[in-house]
Amino acid sequence: MLVAVFATVNRTDDDSLVVLTKTDLITQSDYAPHRSFAMPLHTNYTPELLHYALWALREMYKPGYRYMKCGVMLTDVLPEGKETLGLFGRRDTAKQSKLMAALDQVNQTMGKRTLLYASAGIQQKWSMNAARKSPSYTTDWERLIKVKASLT
Repeated sequence: MLVAVFATVNRTDDDSLVVLTKTDLITQSDYAPHRSFAMPLHTNYTPELLHYALWALREMYKPGYRYMKCGVMLTDVLPEGKETLGLFGRRDTAKQSKLMAALDQVNQTMGKRTLLYASAGIQQKWSMNAARKSPSYTTDWERLIKVKASLT
């Protein structure tokens, strides 16, 4: 189960992107590599996040395995505007924000998946199991599922 892979990740406080994969345990040996690394700068720009996640997948990929699961985890998440800017790392966040807003607007007006990233695949033969997913789970902090735990 993928949860076991999360537990084996040796995470440091500087990690901000974790990419995990899992192969078919029934027909193949257990191969579950992961890559965990710090992003150069905090970002909410989807093309940049995709760039780093795909780089990690290329590093882990071994031909001949039947991959069953893959996951990307973001850590060290900050509210927008609270990130520390790098001394040399400058980016045009206004331009990036306008591009992301335009993409969201087209998809909202014309329907989901009208515009999408080619790296996500044009024709998918699978779909995510979203039975317990909250609406807008990636875009609205107020709609995140809240879990209460007790230490007793």
